[in-house]
Amino acid sequence: MRWHAVVKVGGSLGRGRRLRSLMAALEAAAVLRPVLVLPGGGVFADLVRSERRRLRLPAPAAHDMALRAMDQYGLLLAALSPRARAVRDPGEAARAARAGRLPILLASSLIEGERRLQKTFRVTSDSIAAFIAGRIGAARLV
Repeated sequence: MRWHAVVKVGGSLGRGRRLRSLMAALEAAAVLRPVLVLPGGGVFADLVRSERRRLRLPAPAAHDMALRAMDQYGLLLAALSPRARAVRDPGEAARAARAGRLPILLASSLIEGERRLQKTFRVTSDSIAAFIAGRIGAARLV
């Protein structure tokens, strides 16, 4: 499949009404061209950062928790979007896109097994979105 774009939907958008409008626009765009959504971490990642500082968690453990925070935010995005589908890998995303759905990638298991990426907070949802866009050959990263 030729992906038109990977769209990273930042967690900060989850704090206002804009999120529902954005998801509706992405659903409409996905009808015309294959779009893959990569969620940020939102308030879920904020909690991980807070607990990391408070409990002095090691970076690899906090990183794994932050990846799951991205998954949680992705599940929230899917719950707000009737035509969206939470997916766990590019193959499942392609099948959802072919069916006219907006795939939202829950990337934790995909990224945890990726040896080329550090297990630190230097790897953000933005850098993960860029990595995924390159991996699937997306024409654009938004």
